[in-house]
Amino acid sequence: LTWYGHPGDGTSIAAYCGGGGSAKTGVVNKIVVNYAGGAEIQEISTGDNVAVHVLIHQDPLTNQINLYGAVGSAVQVYKLPEGRLISEVTVEGDGCNVVALNPMGNELAVGCESGNVHVYRL
Repeated sequence: LTWYGHPGDGTSIAAYCGGGGSAKTGVVNKIVVNYAGGAEIQEISTGDNVAVHVLIHQDPLTNQINLYGAVGSAVQVYKLPEGRLISEVTVEGDGCNVVALNPMGNELAVGCESGNVHVYRL
């Protein structure tokens, strides 16, 4: 679960991830995004992999709001409010559990199943 709010313009976005299904079960692996307290709900499919952590971050230079999801061995980055996948950072040989960004949004830290933390310059 992540919640982004901007006190200046009143933006409020909450998102959570879940699933654990497959094509066989019909359970959908997805990230659910809730805008402005429930007025608008968006579902973003994560395909065959379940997202285990999400983070919403606004770039301080461009004001672009992105959602970062730890999905399998990658971090997927979605542009909000479109929900469009704009990039993916693959962590070789390790499953992603949690993601964090520095305040400027130009470095990504990924905590992995192995106990390692990988840092990437974006």
